[in-house]
Amino acid sequence: MKMKSTTIVNVLMLMSAVLIMCTNRLQANSNKIEGILKVVPIPESICRKSKYGRDCGLDMDSIIFNSDGSKIVYVGKYLYVIDPETGKLEKKINMKGVKSDVLHVFNNPRHPDIVGISTYYLKVFVFNIKTGKIIFTSKKDFGHVTSFTSDGNYLLVGKYKPSKIKLIDYKNGKTKKQITLRFKKFYVNPTKDGKYYLMPLSGNISSRIDRKNKNPLLAVYDVENERTYTTSPQNTPFKKEYVEEVFLLNNSKQVAIIIGALRYDPQSRRLLTKCGFATDGEVRVYTLPSLKYVKTITPSKKIPCVQITSKRCFQESEKESILCSLSGEFYQWDIRNKKISYYDYYAEYRKSLRQKKTKSTNSTNSTNKSKKSTLLDVVSKYFISHPVRKQLLSLSANKSSLSPNDPPFAHHFIFIDPNILKRTLETLLKEY
Repeated sequence: MKMKSTTIVNVLMLMSAVLIMCTNRLQANSNKIEGILKVVPIPESICRKSKYGRDCGLDMDSIIFNSDGSKIVYVGKYLYVIDPETGKLEKKINMKGVKSDVLHVFNNPRHPDIVGISTYYLKVFVFNIKTGKIIFTSKKDFGHVTSFTSDGNYLLVGKYKPSKIKLIDYKNGKTKKQITLRFKKFYVNPTKDGKYYLMPLSGNISSRIDRKNKNPLLAVYDVENERTYTTSPQNTPFKKEYVEEVFLLNNSKQVAIIIGALRYDPQSRRLLTKCGFATDGEVRVYTLPSLKYVKTITPSKKIPCVQITSKRCFQESEKESILCSLSGEFYQWDIRNKKISYYDYYAEYRKSLRQKKTKSTNSTNSTNKSKKSTLLDVVSKYFISHPVRKQLLSLSANKSSLSPNDPPFAHHFIFIDPNILKRTLETLLKEY
């Protein structure tokens, strides 16, 4: 028995050494690709087993950093806590009562050990990732929750029937404050300084809007003055509009909302939608907190119907430029110059494959040997901003998009330099 256990320990140590050696080699190779700062293996226990082998296609909407960036938190079958420096799985927390209906994962801005999860059934769970314990569980239909307050002490709850904002102490479940509103379903997102609560009132962020298109798209609650402001209806040809994403601009003096829209077909008497959404990607800018209209940026043609989320967009310190990736199609909203740029990575990739097929086998082989992959080839097209460092977290791309000489990047977290990514894209973006 003793001999058998010794053998198992030796095998495990050998496997660990091989993994470290492979990761080190991968790290060394990755440094050849400009913009990659670090490559960290995804813990094997998180990945699923499929008939094709190990599958680490994680859902990026279920990945966050904790508030100081010292941990990666992933919500899958369990709540996984991962060391971003080594990829080591530090904790695997049983999510009692949390079924496969997770809608939002959010961190506590003041307490790095606290994270929250809200579900499609409007239940909310708060975890201590250090102890591995659930410290708060709400009842069903608790309300829409996507964040804690800026001081980290309360859950910020968007409640309807009746319509209210509630500040609830997650340590004891007691309501600290209630703010009565007149809206239907909505989420509440505080600004970092806690001065304002932003409330998108329509679309994939909240509820359907009035068919006559008279409902406001965004509301702002001024905490200090206890006053609510709403956007005014704009002249629009769309039957329905909804808010895709909200961004702060100019040191929180302005707010930009990316608008999605559904057109109405009078012949079929139906809203035109291909894959659930038909977004036009219009951007409207308003002042804070009064929500006075400033300007609109309209694309020359319809942007593909893919939901825009903060996991697909990044913004450099509230400057007037927003970059979003919609399944490999990159869009940049240059708000100051009222310009939208576009680059379709996969269309260009397919085009390059067709060009290779037209060449002879010898010339193709020589091209493959000389070609080096770029940053866009080795990362997935989803990004999470590090809360402290100027870094973006992405996942490794599919192996098929790599050249034969590249290292096998599958099953890894990839940390990238946002400036290099932006610079790489700016050479490729065309006016849309």
